[in-house]
Amino acid sequence: MFHLTPPTTGFLTREFIPADFHFGIDYAAKEGTPVVAASPGYVIFAGWTSGDGNMMMISHAGGFVTVYKHNKSLLKSVGDAVRRGELIAQVG
Repeated sequence: MFHLTPPTTGFLTREFIPADFHFGIDYAAKEGTPVVAASPGYVIFAGWTSGDGNMMMISHAGGFVTVYKHNKSLLKSVGDAVRRGELIAQVG
């Protein structure tokens, strides 16, 4: 089983709805709010994207990947190992 910790505090604005092609969970939070790794893994992408701003992707056991978009700052780099609940970014 794949256990996830909520990545931030704030208001849930959109749930995971695969039937609507929405494969994530969206939160609204105050700028600068901590973002934590939802599960242990390794950072496979950390950088700027034109559509999503500062984004991070973490690879987890079992082939799962979590994605953290619209960040003010990224606190981890590609190749870094992260623990569940570890600070990785700040909401942007």
